Formats: sequence, C-alpha cells, structure tokens
Amino acid sequence: TMPMINAFPNPSSGDVRIMGNTTMPMINAFPNPSSGDVRITLEGITPSRSPTVQLLDATGRIVHTLSVNGRTSIVLDRKGLVGGVYLLRCTDASGTSVTTRLVLE
Repeated sequence: TMPMINAFPNPSSGDVRIMGNTTMPMINAFPNPSSGDVRITLEGITPSRSPTVQLLDATGRIVHTLSVNGRTSIVLDRKGLVGGVYLLRCTDASGTSVTTRLVLE
C-alpha cells in the first residue's frame, strides 16, 4: 500500500501541519499490456466490505464481473475478450471505488 500524508498549511504561521497517514486504495493489473491472463491485486480495500471488480470496455459497458470473495489477488481469464483498452474498477459496499487502465493485446 502507498502511505498518504495529509498536509495542511497554517496561514497564520506558514507552517505545514501533518494530519497522519492513511492508506490509499489501489487496484493493480499485471502484466499490462497483456496477451494472456491478468493478475489483479487490490490494496487498501477491506475484504469485509464485499468489493466487486468489473471490467469495462471503451464505451463504459461492463463486459465482465469478477468475484473477489475476500481475496486481495484474483486472475482475469482472457478467454472471450478482444484486444483493446479496458478499465478495471473495484467498488466496495461503502461506495469507495478505484479504477485502473488495462490493455489487452
């Protein structure tokens, strides 16, 4: 996970106040670009919040939904998917959503 620091300037003193670390949710796909199956890893996403992973085509249409089932790593089976640029979107029950681009050759 990537640590994230929230920093806020204090206009009266010019100092910067650090508010602590938070974890930024991420979805990663590799290899990318890919001509075969793709491993998808989820970071900073709570498995208990029932995340779903969707593959969207260039028009925004959902072409595949992957079952996460509490895992932080899943495999996208390439069968039936044509080459092109896709978006992988992971959304959990709280509405937190992260997206990354995936190129299939």
